[in-house]
This record gives sequence, C-alpha cells and structure tokens, in this order.
Amino acid sequence: MPVVKNQTFRIKIIDDMLSRTQWVKTSSIRTAIESKLKEDVSLRTIQQDIRDMKEDTRLGYYAPIEYDKSRRAYTYSEKGYSISNFRLSPEEIDALKFYAECLQVFSGYKLFDAFTSGIEKVIDGVQARKILKPTSNAKMIIQTDPLVTAKGNEFIGDLVYAIDNRQKCEIEYLPFDQKKTARRTILPLLLREYRNRWYLISFRADNKEIRTYALDRIKSVSVTEEILDELTAFDPAKYFNHSFGIITPDAKVETIVLQFTKKQAPYILSLPIHKTQQVLRQTSRSLTISITVMLSYEVYEYILSKSPDVKVIRPARLAKEIAEKLARSVKLYKS
Repeated sequence: MPVVKNQTFRIKIIDDMLSRTQWVKTSSIRTAIESKLKEDVSLRTIQQDIRDMKEDTRLGYYAPIEYDKSRRAYTYSEKGYSISNFRLSPEEIDALKFYAECLQVFSGYKLFDAFTSGIEKVIDGVQARKILKPTSNAKMIIQTDPLVTAKGNEFIGDLVYAIDNRQKCEIEYLPFDQKKTARRTILPLLLREYRNRWYLISFRADNKEIRTYALDRIKSVSVTEEILDELTAFDPAKYFNHSFGIITPDAKVETIVLQFTKKQAPYILSLPIHKTQQVLRQTSRSLTISITVMLSYEVYEYILSKSPDVKVIRPARLAKEIAEKLARSVKLYKS
C-alpha cells in the first residue's frame, strides 16, 4: 500500500480524535492508528503527519493544531474544527454550482432563494479559505449569520406539495393568545418569509376567509387527498400590495405621512420602507415621505422603533395613538 494512501488514513484518524477529544497524546494516536490500520507507526511519523496537517500546501488543511508541553498533547484551537469541514474538490464545487443554477428556476419563490443562498455561502466559504495564509484565523476575517432553525420548518415540504397540488390540509394551530390548539381545515396558498420566520397564507374552508398562520405555532400538518377549488384565483402581489409586513388586516388602505430627521433620511432614501413610498419634501433638516398601506401591528412597531427620529404627520388618529404609546413608555422609566 502506498505511503501517501497510508498517510491519508492516518490523518483521518488523527482528525477524528482531535475533533472528539480536547487534548490528545501522541501515544494515544499511535495506539489508535495501529489498532485500526493494523500496522506499526513511529511517533516521528505521527508528528510529521500533524505538521503536514498544519503546513502542507498540497493538502491545504492548515489545521489549527496546537501542542501543550505540560500536557504533552495536541488540540484543535478552533472549537468544532475538522479537516472534513468544507473539504470540497473542484468537481464537488461544480456540482454545487449546478444545483444552485437549477434552483434559480424557482427564483420567484423565497423558499428556494434561501437554499440557493446557502449553497453559494458554502462555495464562497471554500474558495475564501483557500486564499488565507496558513497562520490566519478564518473566523477573525469572515463571519456569516448563524443559521437559526425555527420551529415549524419541518412542515415546509408538505405545505409546498399541498400548495402545488391545491390539496386541503388539516392543521393543529396554537394562537399566541391561547393555551389550547385549534384544528383548522385549510387550503395552503403561499409560504412567505418575514424577519427570519415562515408564515403560511391559506384559505379557511369553514368561514371562506384568507388567514395567516405562523409556522412556529403550527403543531401538526396532515395533507388530505381532497382537492379544493373554491378559491380559483389568488394573487400574492395584489394581496400584499398595501400590506406593511406579513399581516393583511381587514382595514382600509390609507396614506400615511411620516417626517424623518436628517439622521434617518439617507437610510430611508436608499432603502424605501415600502414600495409605495414617495418623497414629499426634503430639506437640510428633515425628510417627509408618504406610504399607502393598511394600518397593522407592523406599522406601529416600525414607527415606534424609529422614535425619536420620526414623526407622524397624518392621519391625525395615528399620530395621537403613537404619542400615547410613547407617553406610556416614558412613564415606565419614571415609575
């Protein structure tokens, strides 16, 4: 058996031990290698393997291995590290790119955008790591948002299938203000992501109304064989045209005029808060805009989050309600 192949097996054993145990002695590594590979190996060979894991440009691991003289043991200084992390060949990267391109067919669906973005992050991470110096700490140069898996995401596959085939579903749902679940018969219409949470827009079979359900409040989903054609047309763009956020309340569409301080103006101009945003006036001291939306919880939440750098000009009742909420907030700090 070629020496190079033997080294590959030895390195895998060393990596496995360092990944599972905080400190590993050379003698323990030798015992494990001799036991698994049924061959004798010297301490010098193991030390060379470790140097290669750290420094060999052909292997390209640049493993963050440290040696403690007092313990006479090795460790991975980077928690959770393994040489198997992001070890992709050019062919594997090409395969990932191929699947990412396939997912672009579904670019209109936010769900598949997330998958495509995830693949691209992996590819970027692999390619970026290759150009780092062996002594560089990747986490001190590049950091991405941690992946947070929300409850309810396990139902996405069933719901996508039901939407595509217009099949009714039975769901168990726990509203935020209730302690007991309620059973609903629905026709799923759309999955929509908002602020890192998934929501299901659906048609309720009993009261013939469109309702929104947070996936993390859904306890179970059962796809039935029944196809529901009562709702023949649902246009997501039209449905959310005047929505501010995820909830579309039973309210009339109103024009809301907001005045922002000069501090907030660049952000509002570069990233409009709603697609209906129009600039009414801009001075050296403020920016006044209008949006045409239905008043919802998210509207109040947004305005309050921008205080004290925003003022509601109209409608008057919204200005009054915001002022009252701010006054109650001030009382909390005075009590």
